[in-house]
Amino acid sequence: MAMAITPLAPASHLARAVLRFDAATCAASGVVMIAGARPVSRFLGIGSATALVVLGALFLLYAALLFVAADREQVQRRAVLLPAIANSAWVVLSVVAIAEGTPTFSTGGKWAVALVADLVAIIAIVQFVALRRMRRADAS
Repeated sequence: MAMAITPLAPASHLARAVLRFDAATCAASGVVMIAGARPVSRFLGIGSATALVVLGALFLLYAALLFVAADREQVQRRAVLLPAIANSAWVVLSVVAIAEGTPTFSTGGKWAVALVADLVAIIAIVQFVALRRMRRADAS
């Protein structure tokens, strides 16, 4: 029996998919932060619900930018690199915030921040993989 070998999807498919996924998770996070600012801030152990509303609004704006970048006819490498760097910075800052205790998180808040940082790290890794595939495709 002969086995058919199917070609890989174009490199931009992974980039487009991970940008859309990043956008969707940012949009969902933004909505949760805005709609549930008080209970979420209490759970995290931070005093200001207003800070979460502002952060949620920024997440929604960022999500819109990611959706626009993902929906362009050709995904630009810069449109993948910048979110990968931003997500990496988010992970580092989350670890620093937990380690330094600024802001002061509840125990559940520390776990939640760590879990989100883990998920964001996975997204960043996939973005860097997509970027590498795009560079290889451009070189060939």
